[in-house]
Amino acid sequence: MHLNCPDEVVRYVGATLRDALSDPLVLALIGDHHMRIRIGLVDPDCVLYVDTKEHDVRMGADSDATDGLIAMAGDTALAYLLGRVDLETAIESGSVVAAGESRALLRLLGHDSTLPDVCERVLRREGRSDLLALAG
Repeated sequence: MHLNCPDEVVRYVGATLRDALSDPLVLALIGDHHMRIRIGLVDPDCVLYVDTKEHDVRMGADSDATDGLIAMAGDTALAYLLGRVDLETAIESGSVVAAGESRALLRLLGHDSTLPDVCERVLRREGRSDLLALAG
């Protein structure tokens, strides 16, 4: 396991998603797809709430008003953000569960070639270049 606590999930996974939601290229991909997605992570256990309309990512389920749910291990989330996990394969194998609009969000982000760069930038900024080897 590479991510050791919920704080690390927020600092690396959450920060990558937050930075991506302020990136003009990502915003262009998302377009009018306004979604509120709950991401449930295990190992370490935590929940992130993503609101693409408000460009907001925060820890906690926030509300029951969501358009979808994503569930996966924290390390899988990080590997996905680094471009090292194929979404369809991960869903077929059961290592990623996506329901509702969340699958659309993952596909939109997955088509964005800047997402791994955003994640790498976050990890380097946080002094965690060791995590760049994850699933590499």
